[in-house]
Parts: sequence; C-alpha cells; structure tokens
Amino acid sequence: MSYQILIFFHIIGITILGGALIFGQLHQFRARRSHDISFIAETYRTLYLTIVPFAPLGGITILLTGIGLIILGSYQIKGWLLALIILFGFEVIEGITHYLRHAKRLMNLSSEARKKGIITQELLNLINNRLGNFLLYLDIPNFLVIACLAIFKPF
Repeated sequence: MSYQILIFFHIIGITILGGALIFGQLHQFRARRSHDISFIAETYRTLYLTIVPFAPLGGITILLTGIGLIILGSYQIKGWLLALIILFGFEVIEGITHYLRHAKRLMNLSSEARKKGIITQELLNLINNRLGNFLLYLDIPNFLVIACLAIFKPF
C-alpha cells in the first residue's frame, strides 16, 4: 500500500515540476516576442513568482518519493536508474544555481525598464544570454528523457 502512495505522490511531483517547466518555457517565448515593456515586465514577474514555489516543491517531492520507491522496490542503482538520477541531479543543480538567479534578475531588470519606459540594453543582453537560453531550452528535453527512462527502462 505504501508503494502505491509513493507512486501517487511521485506522479504529483512530476506533474508539478513538469507544469512549472512548461509554464516557464511558454512565458519566456511570450516575453521574447513582445516589444511592450509593461507586458515583458509583467510576464517575467509572473514567471518568477510562479517558478520559485512550484519547481522546488515538485523537485523535492520527486526526490523524496524517488528515494522511497528505490528503497521499497529494492532497485539496484545501475543502468537506466543511474542515468535517470544523474539527469535529475543535473536538472535540480542547474535550476538552483542558474535558473532561479537568472529569472530573478530578469524580473528586476524588466521592472526597472518598465519604470524607464524602454527596453534597456542590459535587459536585452540578459534576454539574449546564450548560456541562459541554452539551459532554459535544455530543461524540457532533459525532463522528457528522464520521463522516458522511467517509463521504458531501456537498459
């Protein structure tokens, strides 16, 4: 019975984290296409205030229930499970070390730009930051690979 409860909460965590990632991607796309600074500032504010509580909540839920599932299921950590753990660890570390700071900076710079009434060069440089964009666009494929590893257990 406890195994099914852990699976239920694991799926809830996956849904929360996946929803936060997709929400973040869609809002980033919307902000990039707009030239209205008020819209951009509001989009980045909404993005930051939504990602900050939900992404860590989903990640922590997945981590705790995943540990429980590994222990209760007596899985050996090798093959697909090792790859899944490494990818999930990368996702969490990247989110904590880079994305949260990047999103907060975007929110602050867009708010300052809204007060000035123009899109500032500093905000434009941050929006077009190659490392930030690469890591942002890597989130969804990484999440899908993790999900495929968990579902299909290929090796």
